[in-house]
Amino acid sequence: MEPTAALRVATRGSPLALVQTREALRRIGPCFGEAVRFELVECGSPGDRDQATPLDAPDVPDDFFTRDLDQALLRGEADLAIHSAKDLPARLPEGLRLAALLPAADIRDALVMAEGRDPDRDPPRTVGTSSPRRLDAVRALYPEARAVPIRGPIGRRLEQVDAGGVDAVIVAACALDRLGLTARITRYLPVDPASQQGRLAVVVSAARPDLAEALAEADVRLRLGRVVVGRGEPPHPALGPEHRRALLHAVETGDDAPWPRPEGEPLLPPEWDDYLDFFQGWGLSFRVRLDPGPMLASTARPGPADGLDPFVHFPVIETVARPASEIRAALDERLPGCIGILFPSVPAVEALTPLCPEATRRGLRALAVGPATAEAARAAGWAVEAEGKGVQGLDGFVQSLDGSVQGLDGAWLYPCSDAAPVAERQAAVNRVGMRLVPLVAYHTRARTDLERPGPEVGAVLFGSASGVDAYFDAFPGERDQPRLWIALGEPTQAALARRGLRSVRRDQVVR
Repeated sequence: MEPTAALRVATRGSPLALVQTREALRRIGPCFGEAVRFELVECGSPGDRDQATPLDAPDVPDDFFTRDLDQALLRGEADLAIHSAKDLPARLPEGLRLAALLPAADIRDALVMAEGRDPDRDPPRTVGTSSPRRLDAVRALYPEARAVPIRGPIGRRLEQVDAGGVDAVIVAACALDRLGLTARITRYLPVDPASQQGRLAVVVSAARPDLAEALAEADVRLRLGRVVVGRGEPPHPALGPEHRRALLHAVETGDDAPWPRPEGEPLLPPEWDDYLDFFQGWGLSFRVRLDPGPMLASTARPGPADGLDPFVHFPVIETVARPASEIRAALDERLPGCIGILFPSVPAVEALTPLCPEATRRGLRALAVGPATAEAARAAGWAVEAEGKGVQGLDGFVQSLDGSVQGLDGAWLYPCSDAAPVAERQAAVNRVGMRLVPLVAYHTRARTDLERPGPEVGAVLFGSASGVDAYFDAFPGERDQPRLWIALGEPTQAALARRGLRSVRRDQVVR
């Protein structure tokens, strides 16, 4: 940028908004260097002008506190906008992009009463809040409390408490901290707050990729750590809101945060769902590293680069090829017009190869889902262009392409099993322009010679929904075993959920 260039920063004009904007500028300033200075452009918002409508009213738009700032960006009157991240609308206006989320301050909700008042001896009966979630949190502590809608700057809300208009108000702890009012906190509420509370967000015009590129250095989403399931001292001794808060701050700094698990307990305790919902609400990827790594039984066929050691291949279904005459007839009908073949599995390679002459194999483009499939296809004479990065399923295969293979638009023959969820597979490849032409090349059936995994197996990886069904049909009692269930793709995870089982996706597990 030009020396002493100025970036115009849209901000709301309330005392809290201005403090937040200055905090954000201190964080993002190093992204631009000393040659850039910032000029504040104060804007209002519908929420500032309308102080009467309760925030839980059904007609309150989700850009109640962001609209004017975003419009200033779109009109070219500002270069950046600083928002409270929890105020962001579900979808930004077209032409804008979220350039950075900044690390969260204290994410807790705080109860504020008149100075010297003890809520245990004299519990609040009227609580200023427009949030049903916050009211439920207070009523869990003080069942007689009722809500009184309250709006306006924090200073005005505290004045109502001091004047006796309400017994208490609920305020984000970070807002009180930022305004130097931490001493007014009577107690913290022991519940999870609204997602993104305490975070600040930087929005820019989509026409300014230079700003987005510079701000990436400050974006917490690009430097997240992982949650490690296994040994190690947790950042907070108890599961629950305080522990979730500690994990959030740990992974935002790029550290690996330990998950407390007593010896002999399941890898994923019942609280797993609460943690998963919490992290997803904050836009974080809850990745799990198993430490120490348990023996893993894989119904899929892992390759050497999958990072799943120690594992044992545990196929629960077997494949039977269709009669060659039926496959040949289907090939004659469906292969013309296809630009290539997408092999999803080794059985697909084995079923088609004998029916395709060498000239066809060398002249037709081929893609393979996973290294094991690619190895079989290359050994059979197919010119495989891409193979994905391991046991990740078709979703992971498409993500791994990452623009490395060109000219994917068009029809691709898809030799699959009779149990393949073709519609879901098509949805997975839509974003790279592929159109699948399915051809049932083999049938699947559950094996009848299975022996139940022993206690040394701490985790089971399922490669398909049919594998889930075959496994639990063979071993109904497995539903009650303290194993970690790992799903290869969303359809497989959905099959586990239908059986009432919590699971993680393969891409969430780090060995």
